[in-house]
Amino acid sequence: SSTYCQDPFCVWQFPLRLRCARMRSPGSALCTISSSALAVVARRLFLFALLFSIAVGHVVEVDSGGRSIHVDSLGDLFQNDDRPRHKGHRGHVRREAKGGVQAAAHKDPLKHPDAAYFATLLLEASLNARHGQRTKNPPGSSPWEVHVVEEHHQALRWWLRDAMHRSKVHEASLLASFGDKEKRRILVHVDSHADIGVDVWSPLPHHVVAGGRPAFAKFMAQEADIGSFISAGIMSGLVDDVVWLRSSFPNCTYNGPTLGLHRAGFFLTGDRSAICQRILSSDSSWAKGSDADLHISSEPFDTCDPDNIKALHGPVVTFNLLVTDLPSLEHGLKRLLNRGGEHTVAEWYLDVDEDFFASYIPGWHSLADFLRADFSVKRLKRIKVVLSQLHDACGYQHDELLMKLVRQLPQRAERWRPWKTKAACQLPKQLKADLRQVTKGFTKRQLKAWKKGFEWLSNSEYGGSDVSQIFETGRSMPDRVPSERELNSIFLEFEAAVSHVADVLGHPQVITACRSILNGYMPRKMWQHVEPRLQTALRRALRQPHIHHVVDKDDPPTTLYRGME
Repeated sequence: SSTYCQDPFCVWQFPLRLRCARMRSPGSALCTISSSALAVVARRLFLFALLFSIAVGHVVEVDSGGRSIHVDSLGDLFQNDDRPRHKGHRGHVRREAKGGVQAAAHKDPLKHPDAAYFATLLLEASLNARHGQRTKNPPGSSPWEVHVVEEHHQALRWWLRDAMHRSKVHEASLLASFGDKEKRRILVHVDSHADIGVDVWSPLPHHVVAGGRPAFAKFMAQEADIGSFISAGIMSGLVDDVVWLRSSFPNCTYNGPTLGLHRAGFFLTGDRSAICQRILSSDSSWAKGSDADLHISSEPFDTCDPDNIKALHGPVVTFNLLVTDLPSLEHGLKRLLNRGGEHTVAEWYLDVDEDFFASYIPGWHSLADFLRADFSVKRLKRIKVVLSQLHDACGYQHDELLMKLVRQLPQRAERWRPWKTKAACQLPKQLKADLRQVTKGFTKRQLKAWKKGFEWLSNSEYGGSDVSQIFETGRSMPDRVPSERELNSIFLEFEAAVSHVADVLGHPQVITACRSILNGYMPRKMWQHVEPRLQTALRRALRQPHIHHVVDKDDPPTTLYRGME
């Protein structure tokens, strides 16, 4: 049988379907097709041409609703944000965004009309699982579910799943919903780490620079890790304002701005090679926090080169960032909402990292898990003190090599030449003597545990680059295991804080909870104490007894926790 083409043109649309609209005069048409044969043949020819073009390395543009999507390879179509994040980190070793020479040949990416059009940009990048396999998770999110994830960047996908599910994966309504800037979306991020990023986003491919904000959003979603996924949510339009509810562990440094209400933005560097971030304005006069009394310091938020501020392009996007602790939350939230003026809050996401309640610095604690059974407590303390001096002697540029050299120490204690020639170490005589002392006389069992521990630090897909904190002196990141009494007090304050936010903003649209165990931030021994209390606290705070934890089906098995304290 044949079907009349119902449109003035027979138009192919992605994904491979023929769109027709009935002509005004019955029986008239510009073309006919055989629904049983010709359409099938045409589909296969088109698919073959698409795959062949990608295979030979051409850039293919598929028009979807009038918007071009660049495809450089099959990997780009099925790139995902659920791959292991070995390079993810929340530490403070950052690269400056350089550049002041403006490239004249590029189209200005800052005036792209489709800033909120993230559906097709992030769908494949965020919803697929590892190695190109489709995720096992359902498309939407129930308001009574707390989605429990292992790695924090998985939360980004739950925000996107929910947005697309509520829009029934219809691009037009999704664009309209997230293009309405009269309504704001707030992320309440409860964490001991900012997770907005401590590095520039680079290098930017040429097609990303030419594509503007939508291309930036896709690039950032694909590159985001546990310490930077919030940036991708901001760039894509999923998040307009961020409330970072921060822990207050004493004697540590937090990787974000000080307590206060900040206006921040993402910029394109002068040479258009990277995206950087900087604070535009700050108001910290109202904060009640006692950071000074607790000896808490903060790392700079900016990653833009201060010497090239005038050369920056943008901002591409700006957002409000409220940094607060539990005592300051109520007053800070009021100031944030007042800054929005006539704009209403459409919805909010609640995102909790369990390391808010107890936190480790990755590195030493992970190594100690392997050594504890075979080394005395006294010797472990001595090993920790000696290893923490290596960054001062060797710098920060050769951490991977440094891991290898330390792993080999028990068997190569007198071979110091590679330390100097390859790792650029300037080891004092006393430090050499200390290294020899703490690594000599290992039993076969101790040597096996030593090698296994350093192999995990070097090669684990969950370890990240913050494991190099093992070579750092002092507490440069939040590190605290509270007592039972302290934990009870923190949960009471947390419950009151969430209850207040819910009274002001209503029930959160999406709730996520991150374990952060395998990457070493959440103490394994505290997990079973924290997670059940978190569920109870959320039920009380949100006055919803049916709230329950649902483990993300893309999480690794908890059998990997075995042996971690």
